[in-house]
Amino acid sequence: MPSDTLKFKNSTRPQGMKREDWNSAKGKVIEASKVANARFMAVLIHHRIAAGKKDKLFNWQLNKLLDEFHDNYLTWTHDDVGIVFLDRVGQGAECNLTKEMFAPDPASSRHSYPRIVGYAATCNGASHIASAADIVLGSFGYCVNQRGDLDVTKRLMRAVWPLIWHPEQSDVWGDGILLVPWNVTFRPYQADYRALFKHVNRLVDGE
Repeated sequence: MPSDTLKFKNSTRPQGMKREDWNSAKGKVIEASKVANARFMAVLIHHRIAAGKKDKLFNWQLNKLLDEFHDNYLTWTHDDVGIVFLDRVGQGAECNLTKEMFAPDPASSRHSYPRIVGYAATCNGASHIASAADIVLGSFGYCVNQRGDLDVTKRLMRAVWPLIWHPEQSDVWGDGILLVPWNVTFRPYQADYRALFKHVNRLVDGE
């Protein structure tokens, strides 16, 4: 049905739709994203670090993503302008947030992004682009966090990996995949970072 939701999570699968058909539909969305030359950036934060920053986590991730999108993608790589659509934040907070980002208070610490010419908020069922973003990002996040069924995660990661943005002759790490913080000195976290690199590279290489 036109009103059915198309998202990554299986809990959103329409009643009566077979899992195989549901997964096939999501696979077609990923392939269509490639045809459209879509690209994504993703911010990854260590779970334990995120747990201690829940009150600041959204802004932390958003600011990192906007910095990269504005400074690297729009300014240095493409010399262009862009727009930003936010998903729902909750209780209508996205409206105040978009106004604050577009015209930040000079007294605040929020950055100004002159090449981002517009901000807007979207919601479920209002955009095919939002559905595609949910499926692509959901697939990537699943692959990063799932360490069990490697057959599934390998297929998914190899499907979405070409969609990760990075400048030509550059690696995705640090441009398309943004680790926050990038450098850690706490040894247990350093070990977790190394395990993450190994896990992702294993999925991409299909080993």
